Amino acid sequence: KFDFVGRRRVWFSVSTLIILFGIVSIILRGGLNLGIEFKGGTEWTVAAPGIPQTQAVNAVQSAGLTAPIVDLLGSGSSQHLNVQADLNKLSASGQKVEENRVVMALAKLTHTSKKNIEDNQTNVGPTWGGQITHKAIEALIIFFLVVGLYISIRFEPKMALAAFIAMVHDVLVAVGVYSLFNFQVTPDTVVAILTILGY
Repeated sequence: KFDFVGRRRVWFSVSTLIILFGIVSIILRGGLNLGIEFKGGTEWTVAAPGIPQTQAVNAVQSAGLTAPIVDLLGSGSSQHLNVQADLNKLSASGQKVEENRVVMALAKLTHTSKKNIEDNQTNVGPTWGGQITHKAIEALIIFFLVVGLYISIRFEPKMALAAFIAMVHDVLVAVGVYSLFNFQVTPDTVVAILTILGY
């Protein structure tokens, strides 16, 4: 009973604002908030039940991380702490020193053994991250071309154009929301965007 078509101007206005603000946000932030899979970096994951995010941020910053991404995953007794930081600008020895400081800080914060935290540490080099980024962009472009080709063959010209515009619109809205709320872009995000394109 909801008149979607009758209120199309409202929806067009809302989506246009999201896209425009999203583009401005991307420009001001210098790009999307890419995860370490794309830009490289170091990640630590450790069980941290009952530890507030502010306390976790203070702990890793006091260990020397300047711009860490700190997330709490889960809740209650199953809560985990996920910390990501880009240490690729440091020398190999400098990275080892900084990693050790963070491991010690997390061990003290969560009352967990140093070895347990080291076992849950992941390192992604900038070269590998660049390759993943290239593959993700390549996948999006190929998908756009294939879907665009299918639409142009399957539908009449006007309907094909409308469908293609809708596809581009949906991706721009999703990217705009990610930028506005500074959500982290991960490989799962790329899969989600491809899913949106598929639908």
